[in-house]
Amino acid sequence: MIRSPSIPYPMLSSLFALLAACGGNVSGADDGLAGDSGHAGDHGGTDAGTDGGTDAGTDGGADSGTDGGTDGGTDSGATVESEIAKIQQYDGYAENDAVTVSGIVTSPNTGSGFYMADAPGAWAGIWVYHNGTSEAVPGDVVDVTATLIEFNELTELDASKGSVVITGTAPVPAADLVDISVLSNPATAEAFEGVLVELTSVSITDANPDAPDDDFGEWEMNASLRGDDYFYDPDPQQGATYASMKGIFIYTFGQYKLAPRFPADVTE
Repeated sequence: MIRSPSIPYPMLSSLFALLAACGGNVSGADDGLAGDSGHAGDHGGTDAGTDGGTDAGTDGGADSGTDGGTDGGTDSGATVESEIAKIQQYDGYAENDAVTVSGIVTSPNTGSGFYMADAPGAWAGIWVYHNGTSEAVPGDVVDVTATLIEFNELTELDASKGSVVITGTAPVPAADLVDISVLSNPATAEAFEGVLVELTSVSITDANPDAPDDDFGEWEMNASLRGDDYFYDPDPQQGATYASMKGIFIYTFGQYKLAPRFPADVTE
């Protein structure tokens, strides 16, 4: 900090009188200092001691408005970048590309594959086909080297000739709360393919929509979306209601379906 040389009191009196005679342009000097308000982190302490009450009013108002709005908005709006979301949307990727990506296993291992995600939300989940070469379970962090393919219209990572390496464990990304109207609409459903989602206020409007010819372990919810016992069968009965139902949003036999993973995914 650089200090100004001291000025005798009589000279100060003359100086203030001269300034007053010139129209009181003291405020103009402080207005110039206000332009430095963006550098509050650099000279906040200096102004408080040197400028006293004058700059405290000017700098305080400018800094609280500028830094508070800018920094607060930027930090709170930070999002996790999902590489899986790019893969799902073919953003920088093409079918049959060799892909290496990390994520967290979100579904039970069926013996032939599992679902994984690297963030919560739309597009961030995907099916990994390993053909029995991995014992990964929900919560395992995995590095997957695979080929990006479309199999029966399902985007997936074929790691059967690649690798799935378990590198640790981590919390499974939270289920994304989605309105059933979004999942039952083909125009908006694809964004949640492979994603762990949650529905609320679920009503079983058809316990076996494929009857009387077949029983594929599926059911209809809210007269608009199917459920599937792909991982776990909650055995929903006609007319039953549930406070919530979670599961992986899968795509099989030309239809999107909600597949609960285990009993904890179903809340009455």
